[in-house]
Amino acid sequence: MKKGWLGWMGISIIMGLLSGGAVEALAKEKEVIIGYIGPLTGGAAFLGVDSLNGCLLAAEEINAAGGITVAGHKYKIKIESYDDEATPAKAVAGLKKLKDLYDIPVVIDNVSGSAMAITEINERTGILWCGFARHPGVTTRGNKLVLRMHQPASRDNEIVAKGAVEVLKAKKFATLCDAGDYGRELCASFIKAMEARGGTLLGSEWFDMRKDTDFRVQITKIKSLNPETIFIAAYDEATAQVINQCRELGVSIPLSLTVGFQIKGEEIAGAKNIEGCINAMGIGNLDPLPRVIATYRVNYKKKFKHDAGSYGENNYELLYIIARGMEKAGNVTEAIKIKEGMKAVVPIEDSHRTFFLMQWDENGEGLVWRALGIYRKGTRVQVK
Repeated sequence: MKKGWLGWMGISIIMGLLSGGAVEALAKEKEVIIGYIGPLTGGAAFLGVDSLNGCLLAAEEINAAGGITVAGHKYKIKIESYDDEATPAKAVAGLKKLKDLYDIPVVIDNVSGSAMAITEINERTGILWCGFARHPGVTTRGNKLVLRMHQPASRDNEIVAKGAVEVLKAKKFATLCDAGDYGRELCASFIKAMEARGGTLLGSEWFDMRKDTDFRVQITKIKSLNPETIFIAAYDEATAQVINQCRELGVSIPLSLTVGFQIKGEEIAGAKNIEGCINAMGIGNLDPLPRVIATYRVNYKKKFKHDAGSYGENNYELLYIIARGMEKAGNVTEAIKIKEGMKAVVPIEDSHRTFFLMQWDENGEGLVWRALGIYRKGTRVQVK
């Protein structure tokens, strides 16, 4: 009798161990990992950190609500990140590492240079690229695994160029831009848009927004040309420093800016220095803010203990689209199916539309609401 009891006890222990292992294995199977690559250190770190935090906030909310249900199974979403320091070669290394470690089906990346490098190899590795990087090459090379959470920079530059000519009455212009993929592409499309409206380019100067902090030599050269506006293309910190140094050197003309200049840049430059400058604006620049964006910013500050920027708002909505797309596709591993699921669920529910993506076209190009904005007392207001 004792022997039989011991036998049953042994079987129970073994079954318990097996059951524990099965539960652990099952738990791992019910977690879908999405990759994030961006500059978490260096000169563009504000963009990268804010973008990542938008993903993390969305993932936390989705998981708190029970995760996603895909083909009858529940999954939690986890974000694994890699700091590429806004360097294309490091972005490629990051993609390979995230693929090897986690077999990610989707990667989110938002910097043009990194996005261009990643989209050279992502299709071969079966990873869907998503993000708001603005270089047109991301969606014009025939890559079937791309979905841009934005429209190309050329569309924004059409808005800004029209504003420069019609609102600022500026025909003679100069450009001062980052020398990387982001700045060069925006510079080229702005020049094209201005010249189509009868504008005259007086000169162009360049800098490296990842490391340069003194732009006085370039500004002095441009000042001597007497432009009526200067087009500046860089992210927040660098653009703000250029603006401040322009004002220090007596350049008082209104400036034409890009959507790389957002909340953080506005804070650094200050209301006085950006008064009368123009920029394209999105849903997050409206006053009063849509309730969903106001709620996002409150929740962001509670979680991360500092104010939200505009970049995370893009990725917050994007992560919800990825989650809803996986549910629609009934798949968490095959990039092409996830892509089709994501296209089918846009626009998503209003409660998570912090960027207001309306649709994706056949090339994976996003269509969002945009308008011309002009700075008045530190706030970007819509030009009717």
